[in-house]
Amino acid sequence: MSAFATPLNHLTRSTSLTSMQVTSLAETLNVSSYFPSPPSQPLILGHRGSPFLSFENTLPSYLSASLHADGVELDVFPLTDDTLVCYHGKGSDQECGNMNESHGLDFSIKTLDYESLPRSVKKTFGDKACEIFEDEEVLIPKLEEVLLEFAPSNFHLTIELKSSSTEALLTSLLSKTSYPLPYITVSSFHHTYLSNIKSLNSDVRVACLFNSPLDPDWISTTQSIGADEVHLRYDTCTVENVRKAKEAGLGVMSWCSGPGRMEGEKWSDVGNEDEDFYEVILRTGVDKICVNRPDVARKVCEKIWGEKGEKKWESLGEKLSV
Repeated sequence: MSAFATPLNHLTRSTSLTSMQVTSLAETLNVSSYFPSPPSQPLILGHRGSPFLSFENTLPSYLSASLHADGVELDVFPLTDDTLVCYHGKGSDQECGNMNESHGLDFSIKTLDYESLPRSVKKTFGDKACEIFEDEEVLIPKLEEVLLEFAPSNFHLTIELKSSSTEALLTSLLSKTSYPLPYITVSSFHHTYLSNIKSLNSDVRVACLFNSPLDPDWISTTQSIGADEVHLRYDTCTVENVRKAKEAGLGVMSWCSGPGRMEGEKWSDVGNEDEDFYEVILRTGVDKICVNRPDVARKVCEKIWGEKGEKKWESLGEKLSV
């Protein structure tokens, strides 16, 4: 019997949360007690790498994720010298880049050139999950370095554009590397950036990012720019929304916020990105999941799909230096 034929009765927890906070994730996503048949195994992407194992959006973090994941999601900003770097920083999912929490600098990374980037991280970095980097030098990688590290391979990269003036720089960089385009997806909350990418190179896969609450016109918006995928925040990734997206010919990825925000989100039936949490999301039938704990997500896939739950590419774990 498939693990997906198992009832979700085990997803009940005793909590001391208020009634407003005690909400079932399974009910929110409309996942039924029984799943009639297991969907195909989704890809696992490490959110900013593997932030519970290494400092987020760095090569060590991406390499740590490669031990368990099929790919990574990374955030990209252009610098004043047109270098593309991987960084998130302080701010909302849509507007970020401030270096105050991570480096004690109260300005955006966009105001610097590569030679001016600081090398040490502030100990009180607010959204950190990993403790090992304290008092250590943290290198903000160039996107080109990441592409060279993993190419050529079938390691999936989701490149999220966080700023304007990135589109031409990115398409130019992709044309100069040996990284296979089918394994690259460009995403953004700023959908005009994706339209620009498609106009520059129609072969590049793009994905519209949506936060919660979900825009009621999310499918028509995605279709209007010719996007290939839709990336929905996990709490809007209902069975119905996944079905609607697939009927519209769109791939679907469920994504989690950074560790800091996720820690504050409580559910009555699952923990903070634990195995039960990932199992509920997998039951929606998504094509990809973007998570902060790819090692935990891999365990769930192995439990459900057995040997087929193994990651779909050869790890670069031997390159790890952390």
